[in-house]
Amino acid sequence: MSEEDIKIIQNKEIPKGMNYDFLRKEAIGHTQKISGDIWTDYNAHDPGVTILEQFSYALTDISFRTNLDIETILFHEGDKSSTLKKQALISPEMAFSPGVVTINDYRILILDHFSGVLSNCWISQADDHLGGINGLFNIEILVKSHVQAKDYDHIKLEVKKLFHENRNICEDISTVSILNPEKLSLSCEIDIDQRSNTEDILAKILFATERYFNPLVPFFTLEQMISDGKSLEEIYDIPSFENGFIKEEFLLEKPDEFYISKLTDHILNIQGVRDVLTLRLGIGGIPILGDVIEVPDGKFLTLGIIGQGGQSDLLKDFDLNLQKGGTKENFNKVSVLYATELLNANTEPSYKILKKSKEESAKAKTKQISTYLPIQRSFPELYGVGTYIPSPGDKPLRQAQSAQLRGYLAFFDQIMANHLSQLSSISRLLNVTDLGEIAQSTYFGQKIDDELNDSKELFVKKIISAAKLEKLIKGLMDRKDELTEKEVSKLKDLRLDLKDKFNEVEKIVKADWKLYEKDLKNIEKLKKKYVHPKIHDLLNQINDLNQRLKKTSKIENNDVDESDGNRLDELKITLFKRMTAELIDKDLYIRMSTNDLSKIISSHDNVFDRKNRLINHVLARFGEDFRYSFQAFCDDFIFKGKSQSEIEKSYLMTKSSFLNEVINTNKYLAKGVNIFSEDAVHNQSPFKRKVSYLMGFPQHRSPLIIKDELKSNLSPKKLTSASINELINTKTQKKAKVLKTGISSDKVTFLVNSSKYVKYLFQYGSNHKNYSIELEEGKYIIHFNPPTGETSTKLIALDSELAAREKLRKILQYFAEKNQSCQNFHVVEHILLRPVDQTLVNYLLLDENKNNELFQSMIILDETSQLSAAKDAIILASYVNNYTVLRSTAGDYKVILKNAIGTYLAKSINVFQTEGEANKFISSSVNSFQIIKNEKQFSNHIKLDNTNEFLFQVLNEKNEVLISGLEPESIPDHNEKSNYLLSNTSEINNYEVIEESPDLFLIYLLDSSKVKIGRIEKKFSSKLKSEDYINDLVAYFENLIKNGSSDLNLRFHRLGSRTANDFNFRVSIVYPNWTDKFNRKSYRKLFRKVIFDCLPAHLSVSLVGLDFNQMSTFEKLYFEYLNNLKKDSVENRTERLSASNKILDLLIANDPQ
Repeated sequence: MSEEDIKIIQNKEIPKGMNYDFLRKEAIGHTQKISGDIWTDYNAHDPGVTILEQFSYALTDISFRTNLDIETILFHEGDKSSTLKKQALISPEMAFSPGVVTINDYRILILDHFSGVLSNCWISQADDHLGGINGLFNIEILVKSHVQAKDYDHIKLEVKKLFHENRNICEDISTVSILNPEKLSLSCEIDIDQRSNTEDILAKILFATERYFNPLVPFFTLEQMISDGKSLEEIYDIPSFENGFIKEEFLLEKPDEFYISKLTDHILNIQGVRDVLTLRLGIGGIPILGDVIEVPDGKFLTLGIIGQGGQSDLLKDFDLNLQKGGTKENFNKVSVLYATELLNANTEPSYKILKKSKEESAKAKTKQISTYLPIQRSFPELYGVGTYIPSPGDKPLRQAQSAQLRGYLAFFDQIMANHLSQLSSISRLLNVTDLGEIAQSTYFGQKIDDELNDSKELFVKKIISAAKLEKLIKGLMDRKDELTEKEVSKLKDLRLDLKDKFNEVEKIVKADWKLYEKDLKNIEKLKKKYVHPKIHDLLNQINDLNQRLKKTSKIENNDVDESDGNRLDELKITLFKRMTAELIDKDLYIRMSTNDLSKIISSHDNVFDRKNRLINHVLARFGEDFRYSFQAFCDDFIFKGKSQSEIEKSYLMTKSSFLNEVINTNKYLAKGVNIFSEDAVHNQSPFKRKVSYLMGFPQHRSPLIIKDELKSNLSPKKLTSASINELINTKTQKKAKVLKTGISSDKVTFLVNSSKYVKYLFQYGSNHKNYSIELEEGKYIIHFNPPTGETSTKLIALDSELAAREKLRKILQYFAEKNQSCQNFHVVEHILLRPVDQTLVNYLLLDENKNNELFQSMIILDETSQLSAAKDAIILASYVNNYTVLRSTAGDYKVILKNAIGTYLAKSINVFQTEGEANKFISSSVNSFQIIKNEKQFSNHIKLDNTNEFLFQVLNEKNEVLISGLEPESIPDHNEKSNYLLSNTSEINNYEVIEESPDLFLIYLLDSSKVKIGRIEKKFSSKLKSEDYINDLVAYFENLIKNGSSDLNLRFHRLGSRTANDFNFRVSIVYPNWTDKFNRKSYRKLFRKVIFDCLPAHLSVSLVGLDFNQMSTFEKLYFEYLNNLKKDSVENRTERLSASNKILDLLIANDPQ
């Protein structure tokens, strides 16, 4: 045992509540102040001081348990995870880990989820989208060397699914591409240390070279992060850490170029390398001249030796010369490759982050905290309490004194017992997410164990006679008006008391009979207790029979015994009834139960107020506040005739349910709909769930607002005036409409003079003030009296007022339920409705003079992807190694362009008769494409085989259109068009003002040949204003050039489609405008506030109210569109575009903005 294991803590200060001397001194001091001259003896012998000392001693125990650490008190029941959840206590990984927000967040998410197959990934905004649509991302992924090409499509699909599972509202993927390898060859002369192992050093050189071009993103353990001085908040501030923690500092941008000089420095840093004499790299057998190595688009540079099985031929294009003191060293290629693989394997993460720690068993069990030993048990014998209670034979005065002291002490015992009960129930008090029945308490008590409670006979309650109870119950039941909540509670208590009365009387009668059976002499005790003469007579008869049976039992006379036995049973039954009847009519004092104690405590327990304040506190910790929606929530329920307690219960349950989801809801608040989900239509976004909670909407299982049962229940029939009678009540002169066929006695019929009949009925039909019940010709008629001033409608005729009231209640309940079921909304992200390419195309590659078509793509893609693929193809076509010649079955030849991994990309337009002609074509093609590559004007030599045309639009920094193109053109190159327009817009002579009418002037943009190429979007009322604006425009574009910008804010608008403004960061909130809730201005105002508070500030939000028919059309279109969206097949693109346009037409037409 070490010296550190033995410790003595001196002068440790204990809490005042556990300091007996302090408590005793304080108690005597307070007593002296209160008692004055009445009590003057405070010496130890005084009985009052003894009682104070017993209290002080008991309080030290109470205080000790109260001062237990909070973890012990909260988790003493052992179920730690459940307790944490119920109290909304969350771990650091949940509290600090955010949803995906930034591009780096997306990268970390993808790298962590696909750590086994991806080395790196890069995400960039698709700023070059032809239509100018924002919020799109391009994802480039670098797969690990062991991944096979046949798995590429699956990996891309899984990456896309993960992105959609976590993407933000109004963000989407433009492209997911896998980088293709550009294999490098290495030649070097390197001097190494004499003592070093040649194979090991060479492996390190090859590995360092590979990692220079393709550095891995490292994963760190929690212990490593903590040792680096990171706080938990910093450590968990990433969206995913399944396989470890990624630091943002290692998320480097994708490099466009590398430097041989920097690679030399990396090699020199290897222990054992003395000098790098020469270092050369090559691509496709062609040496790289100079220091800079450029990375082609869509490629990554690699030596191509890791993860390839370690075959020695992997180094066949390498010239590796390692020297020791000028002498060339030989090495085993297989050993070198094996050592390189080992170095790579050591960099792979081989651990998982454990999110759930092992739960420790509770330090204290429930009984250890809540068990209470009455202080009476610790008093001396002299006091006659606890185990020293006087026996029945003691003097009455002594017994009375003992009972009086026990009654006095019982009051304090119960308070301390209740305190421990409250302490042990602290986890129930703080439970805010699993309320269950809201009638649970926030004040807790306990009945002291009968075995320990020597004053249990003092805990009694009075139950009045059954007749009085029944009278009180009948009085409440016969009330015609509606009972208040207190009266309802009182009625419930009276019924329980009546039930307790009968149960207790039954117990007493059975106990008294057992007392008599035990000793027949106890008959006199029973006669004193029961005063009715008939009971005394029955007792005498039973006693006589018992005496006779005792005597005759010695004589064998079975007939007599059987007769007397039967008679005894009859008398016993009659006696029981008489005894029960007498006790039923008496006021009884019975032992209090645990429920009785709980009832007393609950009478002082305002559960709603205390739970509500607690939940509000916990919500505030998450930055949430329900106060704005509380009034609207209550108004809605009061409108339906709900009681205050029902409102409170529903309100607390809603807030509690929200707390259950608040972490994920807030973390993923900006998350959009996941179209790749198995049930994308039914999945509610966190944003929608949060708004529904805050507004008090139900959490609907079905996404549809208009459900089938609603359609079937509301079956309209168009009528003419010939089908309707207008009647006048001769007594009241009130007019009313009714069908000519007469008023029904079983079917409710509304006559509505409005095409918006659903909105009309939901708005006016749910208000009880719009109905009346009138007696007409012996029938009770329910009238519908709309507040619009229209003639009332006779809905139904019933035989009694009671039946009419019940029918009206059902009508109101029907509209209340339908209003509630329609309290929902849809979140429509316009970016998901963006136009898709209707046709897939091939690219054609032209020669350097743009006269001849040389190659056509072998893979058909959409326009944007194909344009990118064509640019890659031009780079590949400038190297002879990327060609191959194929012979057809007809005997002729075609030239094929391929990539580094052998995938065929394009085929020659021409067919060749001999292989020699084909090879000659390859040589001329290489020369052509090298010229094109050096000119860097790729788009001039690319043609797509479609007829789609675009108009350009020049925008300012606010994305406002400045200039629109006039002549449609095929898909252009963004940079070339930008340079062309910038050179024209900066010249004042390239603008022309045209007077369209006396008060309308337009400005046109001209090219160098003075041909109109664009029109200024803005219009002017005078020529002077037009010229002033031209000066401003020229100054604006000159300033762009002056600041070195050659890239205009340019987008292209496809003819026949919508502009980007209809899609860029736009969200439509679609709600039913026919419901009672959405017909109230206050609700719409609150709804708008909650929506805008929850959505990111950069989004443009429209609240669109649709009527019943419009919503039916919208839901059919929208949910079919979402289902088709994840398929993304060529066949459904035309259908999708049509559906998208119809949805947008509906939304924009009903957008109040």
